[in-house]
Amino acid sequence: MVTYKAEHGFQIKRYSSDPSNPIEGEIWYNSSTQALKVAPYLEAWSSGGNLPVATQSMGGAGTQTAAIAFGGEGPSAFVGESYSYDGSAWTATPDINAVKRNHQGLGTSTAALSVGGNTPPNTVVAQVEEWNGSSWSEETDLPAARQAGCDVGIQIAALHTGGAGPGASTNTTETYEYDGSSWTDGTDVPTSFRFGSGFGTQSACVAIAGYTSTQVNNTYEWDNSSWTAGGNLNTARYGMDSSGIATAGITFGGDAPPYSTATEGYDGTSWSTKPSMATAVYDAGSSTNAPSSKTLRVGGNISPGKSNATEEFTGAGTVRTVDVT
Repeated sequence: MVTYKAEHGFQIKRYSSDPSNPIEGEIWYNSSTQALKVAPYLEAWSSGGNLPVATQSMGGAGTQTAAIAFGGEGPSAFVGESYSYDGSAWTATPDINAVKRNHQGLGTSTAALSVGGNTPPNTVVAQVEEWNGSSWSEETDLPAARQAGCDVGIQIAALHTGGAGPGASTNTTETYEYDGSSWTDGTDVPTSFRFGSGFGTQSACVAIAGYTSTQVNNTYEWDNSSWTAGGNLNTARYGMDSSGIATAGITFGGDAPPYSTATEGYDGTSWSTKPSMATAVYDAGSSTNAPSSKTLRVGGNISPGKSNATEEFTGAGTVRTVDVT
């Protein structure tokens, strides 16, 4: 008879109690409970607290338990409302100064940026606003008006790339870096795009090119001086949301078309399929400074209509008993 040791080259460890910090995939025998145990890594989406008003195209920042979402497009008009999230409920905070959509958010729940966007009736702007935990203030504008770009980093070290300029869907390749007070030119991203997404820091990030003349699956990696091609998304789409770091990121939702529930994770080389969201959604907000194992999406377009729902993604190690009967 083939044994586990003969098949895999090592024995299953025997413990009188479960290890306090098991390694992902570890298998052991608990002699006290006389049970075979395994430590898998489990990932899933679950429902969070609802926004007060259904809204799409919000800027977002923070983490799953300390987030802020602001601006966007409500059921009938652009909005300037801002809300903070404590892991269970959204509460109103002071409005941003400009009513706008298609802007990008980054940073933390107490130190966030709103970058660019589109103001009524349909004007692309270069405006940048900072949130200090209690109020919004206007800061140095982007060098050029942009909407629907890709933004990553924190309030004092941010990076913006791509997006659309004024005119009939004019995609761009420009990259700009922010030091908390001014913007400087960086190396252009290889492909002009809008409604992409990204994750990471100013010096090490990933940009996912969403829409050129169609939805695309391009991935580009930034090393603080240049862009190189990374592994392609499994599903080409645009208007998705993302969070994480350059070597451990996640992206979700978007328009494939149709609107998507798909979630994918990036390990610095390639994309893999993760559990899908409950609702197909496009142009939502997210907790951009969250780790890939603990993020959220809020609002978005669910066709027809807009969403006020929050979904939370969590990945965590656990211990399971193996049925060997």
